[in-house]
Amino acid sequence: MENTPTGNADRPVIHLPMLMPYILIVVGSFLATIFHPASPYTTGYFYLTFFNILTYLGLLVTILACHKLENPRVSSALSP
Repeated sequence: MENTPTGNADRPVIHLPMLMPYILIVVGSFLATIFHPASPYTTGYFYLTFFNILTYLGLLVTILACHKLENPRVSSALSP
């Protein structure tokens, strides 16, 4: 059987370097929330950083979900 550009065989799986910026932002923000000083002046920044973590985690989940839906080969690899 011949592989065509529209076939499933040529579709790449999602690569880690593509997700690395999002992962680094989440980890960096998480470390900032853990080690933030307990000052009443920085409470707003703490909540903003927590919102940043949730936003980027949501982006990661959305990217992986969309990629799984659009790529059948990844769907079979990610399914239990």
